[in-house]
Amino acid sequence: MTRNAFIAAILLAPCLAAAAQMPARPAPAPDFEKMIHWITDPLQAKDPFAGVEQCSVVDARTFVPVSARQARQMLRPCVRKLAQRYHLALTLDLMSDAAPGTMSTQVEGLALYVPQEAPVTSMAMRDLEYGLRLRRFVVLGQPIVLRRGPVPPTEI
Repeated sequence: MTRNAFIAAILLAPCLAAAAQMPARPAPAPDFEKMIHWITDPLQAKDPFAGVEQCSVVDARTFVPVSARQARQMLRPCVRKLAQRYHLALTLDLMSDAAPGTMSTQVEGLALYVPQEAPVTSMAMRDLEYGLRLRRFVVLGQPIVLRRGPVPPTEI
């Protein structure tokens, strides 16, 4: 046993001498700023309409007012593309603030429906809310809201 220890000491002596002559290098301090961005950047909301060719109509300015029905028709390709991106069944429909079947002054606009299964904290909800907020919830001159749940049945 002592013979093995003696051999190991003879073999390791040059390695220890070389290690003692090497300058000690301190480990670099962690860059906490980078770490924070690395963690939080994926959580930041992004404009879902930016850079999507079908959604360029969202920021269009028109000389003639666009009705809510026309706006819905113009936005359908954009909604289809966003539905593909987020893997959700997004639906764009007309909305009114009056109760169905009542006579009152109605504010007509658009409602973008996200399925109930999509959590409020999902990337789709976060991005869509952010994109609409950037446009002050007005697209093509029409007010637009983001709602979760099924599209209500239309009463005639």
